Amino acid sequence: MRPGGARVSTAARAAGVLGALGVALLVAIVPTGAAVAAPESPVEILPPVTVGDGAFAVGVSPDGSLAYVLALVDQELHVVDTATNTPILVIPMSISLGFLDPSLVVHPDGRVLILDPGDGAGVTEPAIIEIDPTTWDVYTHSLAQPAPWDAGFAVSLALTPDGTKAYVADLTSGRVLAVSVPPTAGPGAWSITPIDVAAATTPEILPGSLAIAGGTVYALDILGEDGGEPTGIAAIRVADDQLEPTVIAYSAPAGTTGGILTMPTMKPSPDGTTVLISGAAEFDDGSGDTGGFFWTIPGGTVPAAATYLGGGLGDEVAAFAFGAAGQTVYLIDCACASLAWTLDVGSGTGTILDVAAATDLDMLASVAVSPDGTRIFLTGTDLLGDSRLWQLSAVADDVLHVTGPTAATQGDRVTLTAIARDNSGNPVDVTSLATFTSSVATDVISGNVVAFPHASPHTITASYAPLAGGPAVAAGSITIEVAAVLPPTGVEDPRPWLGAAAALLLAGATLVLTRSRLSRRAPR
Repeated sequence: MRPGGARVSTAARAAGVLGALGVALLVAIVPTGAAVAAPESPVEILPPVTVGDGAFAVGVSPDGSLAYVLALVDQELHVVDTATNTPILVIPMSISLGFLDPSLVVHPDGRVLILDPGDGAGVTEPAIIEIDPTTWDVYTHSLAQPAPWDAGFAVSLALTPDGTKAYVADLTSGRVLAVSVPPTAGPGAWSITPIDVAAATTPEILPGSLAIAGGTVYALDILGEDGGEPTGIAAIRVADDQLEPTVIAYSAPAGTTGGILTMPTMKPSPDGTTVLISGAAEFDDGSGDTGGFFWTIPGGTVPAAATYLGGGLGDEVAAFAFGAAGQTVYLIDCACASLAWTLDVGSGTGTILDVAAATDLDMLASVAVSPDGTRIFLTGTDLLGDSRLWQLSAVADDVLHVTGPTAATQGDRVTLTAIARDNSGNPVDVTSLATFTSSVATDVISGNVVAFPHASPHTITASYAPLAGGPAVAAGSITIEVAAVLPPTGVEDPRPWLGAAAALLLAGATLVLTRSRLSRRAPR
């Protein structure tokens, strides 16, 4: 509430934030360089791929084979083959130039969903653009609703893990739209249920960034603490699209002043167990510098307040993406700075992700991680102002840790696992991508399963190229002692007497046969 107890209207708050953002969203904000730990070792980076102008969003197909880059200025979606690191298709579309970070999500079945924010004036209504990966056909599904549910400026799109529902935050109306997603791509209207978040929450939540975890939709107030006003997160049940009565609070930590700045963001971990919130605040040392700070919520819960994780990274985190295991987060600074970071969710510590190998990298705009957690995708511009896609390895060392049994018996089959480490030291399972070989030529290897026809020590080596076409190879090995098949302890080996018994039986059978023949020949 404002002084005097009068609630500022949702429309007024929306107009304020739109006015404050406006063209400034397209202006680079130079980071102030808050103190952090020393950079990690340089990561492996493939040569950049040229994409259309304004590469402000990136996504990856469920199998990791394709990267999708939305070139907002050129009104195009660029499709890149991640194995060859080459563009293969450009899909034209029509999308409003209203927001710096348009939402692009990839459906579990491979469909690409892009949020068209609309122009906020009702001339161009917000919509979800759907692209069918089997035909590359483009379908536009309007989010416009009859009064009093007029949708005007959409700012965030989130998708349930099963892909059956999407949720859209509408900035001007203060509502979240629950959208039923059909099982297949195609034309036609999508069913929409408006949820009036701003009118039903105290403090008033004007939905911005959305995250879905554990059957709950979390809607983050886009205005931060807005000049000292409290802020928070609204929670909506996916099962019935009903608001939870509790607003989850969070506030700027000690050592900062002025509260959380506008446009905080959040995302869930891949398994839905954690929701990470990122917001910027100004340090209270009088320098005017700002830093990125972080909070967490256990997915599927509605606590009274989010848990402060730590911060001080960069200037203002604009976008981030979880690694596959949900422990490491990759962040980029203020949507136009050439800094990338890692954040360890367990400890709250972060370090610079050394991207010095990308010598032409100038400004970053978005980040995504492959579903298997082995590759990072950054979009932005190079030193000449051309839009680019950079593909990086998430594996930080050259050693694989191969695990499995160290003893086996002749004829056994064992299953092995290959684990690498990322820039935060967290494990990355690369088993499905590793190549296994044996020091014994007769071993039978199928993927990560090894069978041992012969007894002896066997050294199994796993090797992994972090990026297709990249020079670095991580490797590791395990030695397995394979024993010969022996009789149980305390039992005499049956093979000698079995052979003797067989010989006696054969001799007996021969004698019987001989006597039978002689008896037939004897005179009657």
